[in-house]
Amino acid sequence: MKRAAITPGSDHHAVITEALVAWKAKQAAVGSSDTVTKAFMAPHVRRGMKPDTLRPCLTGKRQLGGVRGRKPNVNRGGQDVITQSVASADRGNKGVVRSTAVTTVMEINPTMTKKQAENAWDRTIKKRAINEGLLKKKAVAAQATTSMRSMITERQQGRWHKTVNLARKEVNSLNVDDGTGVPFGAVEDHFVVNLDEECVCAADGVLSVTGAADVKKHEKEGGGRDSTTMMKVVAAGGAVGPCFALMTGKTLRSSKGLRQDRRLR
Repeated sequence: MKRAAITPGSDHHAVITEALVAWKAKQAAVGSSDTVTKAFMAPHVRRGMKPDTLRPCLTGKRQLGGVRGRKPNVNRGGQDVITQSVASADRGNKGVVRSTAVTTVMEINPTMTKKQAENAWDRTIKKRAINEGLLKKKAVAAQATTSMRSMITERQQGRWHKTVNLARKEVNSLNVDDGTGVPFGAVEDHFVVNLDEECVCAADGVLSVTGAADVKKHEKEGGGRDSTTMMKVVAAGGAVGPCFALMTGKTLRSSKGLRQDRRLR
């Protein structure tokens, strides 16, 4: 059975390191010996170290930080490549499903069978990535989208708010109350208008992907799906404008059935 490595910096690693120092000092004083007595291990066992773990490290049968067991089919470098590719795909709205991740494992090591690749992904690569905080534990539902709206960073949002505030400040400075009307600030909301769009597209059903741990909202770009964009204009003062759709195509057919040379924008 494979035994997990003792991670440097952990309590067990510190205990074994101190025990090795004491063991080497004892060896130098009394001569070489492979017999580890219970009396020697007792102080370290009281600190939570198991004798079966401590004894092989002292006798040299186990290297501190080493892992016993067979060599993995995918080395650490290959595992990092697979994990980063899966996480990057989710950040770019191209999240992958389990079968795609398994295929990537087989591409890293073509000698593996599909069953070996599935076990390597489920038991080793994904489990390690979850423990390191790179991937989420369970598959997440991805919202279908045709844009990259979730890729907007906090810095970009801050820059947008700063630009809007500068524009409002400039407009207020150009509309100074001369005493004949009302202050511009009292009617400013009626001059702030927002145009928003809503994409209506064919659904792929519930799509679950392997999500990156640092992504809050998961989206998945569709491939070649028909979509229609609905748009609406609303003023901050409360006035609501019309709702209209952006049609696809380049020409418009009139009610009389004649094709018009009017491009749709």
